[in-house]
Amino acid sequence: MQPQCPHCRQDFVQRARRRGLVDYLLSFAYLYPFRCQLCARRFKAMQWGIRYSKKPVDRRENVRIQIGLPVTISAAHTSEKGMVKDLSVRGCRVKTQGHFAEGALVQLQVQVAENAPSIAVDAAVVRSSRSGFIGMEFLRLRKDEMDRLSQFVRSLLIASRQS
Repeated sequence: MQPQCPHCRQDFVQRARRRGLVDYLLSFAYLYPFRCQLCARRFKAMQWGIRYSKKPVDRRENVRIQIGLPVTISAAHTSEKGMVKDLSVRGCRVKTQGHFAEGALVQLQVQVAENAPSIAVDAAVVRSSRSGFIGMEFLRLRKDEMDRLSQFVRSLLIASRQS
């Protein structure tokens, strides 16, 4: 049975990496850390009888959904257009001709629908920059923008479950 997020009551959760001694000890009692894919909250949940095997770990605790959305990236006195290639509530990967150094702080305007206002990310940090792609972690969104992003990601997750 898939656990539910205690904050938003959704079942779009993914098992998170254990951090520290307490997480390791609790896992012996089948209490594991999870991360909600919609509100990004980390929580622990009982998974009686389930042992998770170690596998190569992706640093991300949120599933990124493949997509193609126009985006405008702004930093200091420069602005570049690009295309969001994958998205989660905590970050994205963008294909762009612009160059942004790792560690750079940027702002994003992600156009999720033609007739809807774009989702504004007030602050994101560039985590990787390779061959025309940049990976970003979202640092700050206004609450209403985070709600819109969560609803959009939720619709994508529901669609991926049905296919």
